[in-house]
Amino acid sequence: MSEEKHTPGPWHVVTPIRPGPQEENDRLIATEDKKHVAEVFQYQNNENQNGPSLANARLIASAPKMLELLRLAVKARDAGEQLFDDWYDEVRTMT
Repeated sequence: MSEEKHTPGPWHVVTPIRPGPQEENDRLIATEDKKHVAEVFQYQNNENQNGPSLANARLIASAPKMLELLRLAVKARDAGEQLFDDWYDEVRTMT
């Protein structure tokens, strides 16, 4: 596999980074050592103030773990193993 070009995980969703009425539902995705990975902004005209920005941030933050699990699936498949063994429970917790 090629060398990693993305920020290593795990990534976490951090609550608002700039307190203020228009930014209170923005989310920051950061590493454990607080390195900034991405920011998700809430649409100002969205009536569900906490839904989309938080859900989108959680999806983005789970990317390193999903990549790891996909690589395990490829490795297992290449070795002729069943795909629903060790990592199945972990994938279920993400859905």
